[in-house]
Formats: sequence, C-alpha cells, structure tokens
Amino acid sequence: MLFTMVRTLSLNHLKAEALSLLLAAAGLSVYAQQPGVEIALPGEAVNAFVDRPGDLYIQVRNERLLKYSKDGKLLGEFRPKEAPTVFEPRDGARMFAYYRKRNLAGFTGFGTEPVTTLHEEFAVEPWLACSAGDKGIWILDRADFSMKRVNLTSLKTEIEFTLPQEFQHDNIQMREYQGFLFLLVGQNRLVLFNGFGKRLKILTGQQLRFFNFIGEDLYYADNDTLHFYNLFDGTQRSEPADPSARFILLTDEARFVVYPGKVVITRFK
Repeated sequence: MLFTMVRTLSLNHLKAEALSLLLAAAGLSVYAQQPGVEIALPGEAVNAFVDRPGDLYIQVRNERLLKYSKDGKLLGEFRPKEAPTVFEPRDGARMFAYYRKRNLAGFTGFGTEPVTTLHEEFAVEPWLACSAGDKGIWILDRADFSMKRVNLTSLKTEIEFTLPQEFQHDNIQMREYQGFLFLLVGQNRLVLFNGFGKRLKILTGQQLRFFNFIGEDLYYADNDTLHFYNLFDGTQRSEPADPSARFILLTDEARFVVYPGKVVITRFK
C-alpha cells in the first residue's frame, strides 16, 4: 500500500514539496537576522576594520580611530599622531600598525603606536607593511619593488622576491592571511601570492575599494556586488551590495555596512 502511494506522487507534488522546504529555509534565515542598529559617526569614515572577536574599528577623517562592539556600543577612541597607513586589529588585544611618514611598524595595543623603525637593510623606501604571522612582517620596498618577509625576533629576512613589473605601481593595500599574501593594485586588480611569492591568481574589477576575509573566503566589493573567493577550492559566489556603502565587513555574528557618516549593523544571532 505505502509503496503504491509513493509511486503515485506526481511531479507537481514533488515540486510543491521542494518549494515549501525552500520557503521554510528562507524564513528561518530571515528570522535569524535581528533588526539593524544604526550608528551616527562623528566624522567621515575613511577606513574600517574588524577584529577576530567581532568588534568594529572606524577611522574617521580627523584621524581618530573609534572602536565599537558588535552591538554598536562605543568601546574606545584613539587619536594617533597621524593616520596609520596600515592597521590590522587582529585579535583585538595585539594589533599591527604601520605609519609610513614616521617609518614605524610593529605590534601594539589599541591606543598606542609601534616604536620599531624599519631599517634600510630591510627596505630603502618602505611603502607598505603588514603582519606575517605573530612574529614577522612583510615589507614592500618601493626603491626596487622587493617584497621581504622579516622575522622581528631574529631580525632576519626569511623570504624575498621582486614584484612583477605589472604590479609595481599603485600599490594600495597588502595583507597576509592563511599563508597567502594579497596585494591590491589600483582599484582594479587584487593579486594573490603564495607564501613564497609565486603568483596564484588575479581578481579583477572596476572599483575595488577594500578586501577582507571570513573563514576560508576572501571577500571584496566592486560597485554593487560583494564577491567571495574560496582560498582553498577556488569557488566563487556573489551577492548584491549597496554601491553607496564604502565598506562591508562580515563576521560570524554580524554584518557591518559603513557609509560616509554612519554604520548599519545587522546581527545574525
């Protein structure tokens, strides 16, 4: 009897059942999102970052750095002597910063500046620097466009390579993540290298304003689209994004959409 009933199910019935399951899943996804929280900023947002615990950092035009919780509560404020060229909040306690004008780089806490000077033996004309693990840094030397990974404990160069000529200009942002090195060239090319300097991938766009990471994914916005690229299997996906947003930052618990004068926070759980 049961076997006969199963066989007599029509294709339309199967489609209806599948549709109801999809609608139920979509309803659960929407239900899991909490209403957005809007924060008015005390100045124009020129940069934005998120740390591993999920707190948000906003750099405003007057060179202040503001730290907010995932719920939008102001946790701290820092007025550095100059805007950092590179700022990586990392785990929220031990951060990395690079100040090009004063040639200072290193690990520090929120509210303090690094004191390490990048010596000429590592870079004659340092342009960008980023953290490399917990004890090292990558330095881009614009004098010869060399890239050096330096161990800050031993003060030795561990890896060195020269950027291909096509990537030697308009270097905007540099990061290391999951053993890969990333370089944003202009606003139209995001170059991925392995830890030894071999080029692996070039992602292109029309207006790449920033990039960041969540889990195994690299993500970046280009005009009205947020793109995701899995670093380990190469799969890609995308979703719509507000083109008026300057930054979109993601954590496991929240989505931060940063506009020139405000931040909208949507919690997932």
